[in-house]
Amino acid sequence: KLGLQNVTQEKDLNLFKHLLGMLQGLRVDYTVFFRTLSHYDGDRTALLKLGLYHKPMNDWLDSYDERLQEDTWSTAQRQASMLKTNPKYVLKNYMLQEAIDAAEEGEFKLIDDLFTIAQDPYAEHPEFERWAGVTPDVFKNEKLSCSS
Repeated sequence: KLGLQNVTQEKDLNLFKHLLGMLQGLRVDYTVFFRTLSHYDGDRTALLKLGLYHKPMNDWLDSYDERLQEDTWSTAQRQASMLKTNPKYVLKNYMLQEAIDAAEEGEFKLIDDLFTIAQDPYAEHPEFERWAGVTPDVFKNEKLSCSS
């Protein structure tokens, strides 16, 4: 997830735990965060735009940058590895419900689109960019029920 070449047990575990604690506390979408981190090249702008508090995120990125210096991978090599590990797309209930609703009206294009995404969630698929973001607020607290 972090693009580390040579993982060392305690130090890297602490780096990861610190990050997860911060993300959980801020309720950040993990998929969006890790995909954004996959493009990280030292410019923090995109990560800070995710709604992370600047001080804790900058502190973590300072530690991350320091840790990356221990590896021999170039930025491009790390990014390529991370882009294969951190999907851009994860199908979510609201997406599937929208596809079901459209299919009930006789429109199946959305099902085809989501199927394309599901077949290769690591690809950029710029035509499906709307599905790569965080869950819209209106769907965040939806409760699911079993109808079987």
